[in-house]
Amino acid sequence: MSRDKKLENINELMEFIAAETLATEGVSNMASSFTDPIPKFGTAVKGVKATEEKEGISIELYVKVKYRVKIPQLAWDIQNKVKNIVKEKYKMPVKEINIHVQGVEMIEEE
Repeated sequence: MSRDKKLENINELMEFIAAETLATEGVSNMASSFTDPIPKFGTAVKGVKATEEKEGISIELYVKVKYRVKIPQLAWDIQNKVKNIVKEKYKMPVKEINIHVQGVEMIEEE
């Protein structure tokens, strides 16, 4: 029973991380990781993979960014935002957060 609760909490965490990542200026969409189509290896939330380890939680984020965004700054902003959320809201230590840019999307200007 505690194992199911733990998994449910991780899925909730991944959903929250995805929502916060999408809300970051410059992110156009969450992208699929290469393991998403494989049963038992894919994650429940598109573009987010979270693994609990002894040292803390490891997070992999797969994003598509808007054209002309400064990717290093965007990655830094996402890492800080997610790290603070995980520490403050979920009281979990963070081992690492890796941002994988899977593409750049052209956004039509009005």
